[in-house]
Amino acid sequence: NVIFVDGCIFDITHRKQTEAALLKSEDEVKRLALVAHNTTNAVLIADAVENIIWVNDGYVRTSGYTLEELRHKKLGYSLEGPGFDQQVADRIRAALETRVAFKEEFISHTKSGEQIWLELDCHPLQDENGRHMGFMAIETDITLRKDTQKQQEELLQRLRLATDSAGIGIFEINLATNEVFWDDRMYEMYGFPKNTELSLYKIFGKA
Repeated sequence: NVIFVDGCIFDITHRKQTEAALLKSEDEVKRLALVAHNTTNAVLIADAVENIIWVNDGYVRTSGYTLEELRHKKLGYSLEGPGFDQQVADRIRAALETRVAFKEEFISHTKSGEQIWLELDCHPLQDENGRHMGFMAIETDITLRKDTQKQQEELLQRLRLATDSAGIGIFEINLATNEVFWDDRMYEMYGFPKNTELSLYKIFGKA
């Protein structure tokens, strides 16, 4: 006959909470992956120690790397090479170490060695208890925009050289607001200092 029963009771509340948080975190990552899979931008997810664990098709197209090749790389791997900007790299490193969201523009390098301009929008990932899980980064290829800006700057520089050589002044007038912009040559031609308090629109109209 059983005389008594001896047993132990263990408090597994913390374990259950951890399991529930992990399950919720996995569901959140799946939802993020679903959204990322359906965007044309390049998206990657890295773990808590910055190892890349997932990328969408957009990232594969942009970088030239497959997911298996990227599993051995960490965030920031594409910064090294020609055009490397140490200041940008330092800002990215500081943001990753302090686990804060950040945006940066920088020259990246694809698997083939091609240089492209990327706009990076990176956010840390946390579970409901505030525990750091990793990072999600969205990258946009802005090479065309950067090339266009460079062409415009070069065109503007050539225009300035031409106008300076010919002694031509350049002005702009916003007819809706009467706001006037003068280049340095216009001030010289009209004999007014650049810090004049007089209305450029009135000066121009009385000339």
